[in-house]
Amino acid sequence: MPTFLAARVKFCSSATARKYRTCRSSMTSCETNRSNSFHILDRWPRESEKLSMNNQRIYLITGVSSGFGRAFASAALSAGHLVEGTLREENARKNFESEKPGFSKGIVLDVTDFDAIDPAVAEIEQTIGPISVLVNNAGYGHEGVIEESPLSELRRQFDVNVFGAVAMIKAVLPFMRKRRAGHIINITSMGGYITLPGIGYYCGSKFALEAISETLSKEVRDFGIRVSAIAPGQFRTEGLDDR
Repeated sequence: MPTFLAARVKFCSSATARKYRTCRSSMTSCETNRSNSFHILDRWPRESEKLSMNNQRIYLITGVSSGFGRAFASAALSAGHLVEGTLREENARKNFESEKPGFSKGIVLDVTDFDAIDPAVAEIEQTIGPISVLVNNAGYGHEGVIEESPLSELRRQFDVNVFGAVAMIKAVLPFMRKRRAGHIINITSMGGYITLPGIGYYCGSKFALEAISETLSKEVRDFGIRVSAIAPGQFRTEGLDDR
C-alpha cells in the first residue's frame, strides 16, 4: 500500500500556493499551467505519527474497496484515525471493517443514490462523531469515443464522478460550517487537466470536478473549511469502466 502519492495537488483554499515540479512514478507531464497548483508527493499520515485523542480525526472516504480509496483509508487508519468508508456491497463492508476493528467502519452506500446520502452522513455525525475530512474518491472511467458512446453513459459518468461527489459535499457542509472546521478532498485526475481520445466523458467529468472544487474553496474558506483537489496520474485500480 503506497505511503506516497504522485499527483498534481491543488490546495484550492491557499492564497499563496507554492509551485513544485516533481516527476515520479507514473507522472508523464510536469507542466504547471494553472495558478495555485503544483506537482507534489503528497504524504498521508504514517503509523509512526502518534495521535492523542484530541487530534484523532474522523475521515469519511467514498469507495474504499480498492485502489486509491483503500490506500487512503489504510494510511489514515495506520495513523490512528477513524475511517468511515463507503462501499457498494455487504461483503466488501465486512472485509473493510476487519482491517482495523473499531477504527475501520463501513457503510453500504452508492454515491448515485442521492436520497440516501444526507441521512447516512447525519447518522455518522450522530453515532460516530464529527466528520473532519471528506475524501470524494468514488469514481470510474468510461472508455469509448464520443461519437459511439451513448448519452446514457455520459449521464452515468457524471452521476458517479460529479453529482455523487457534490451530493457528499452538500451533506457534510452544514456540519463543517457549524463547527467552522473541515477539509474536503476531491480526487480528480490528470484527465481533468489534459484530454486523451477515447475517454472524453471521463475527462469532461474530471474537468467539472476541478472547477467545482476551485469554486467551492472560495465559497467556504471564510468558514474555516479547506478544499483540495488531487489529480493522480496512472495507478493500478479497478476503476476503468468498473461499476
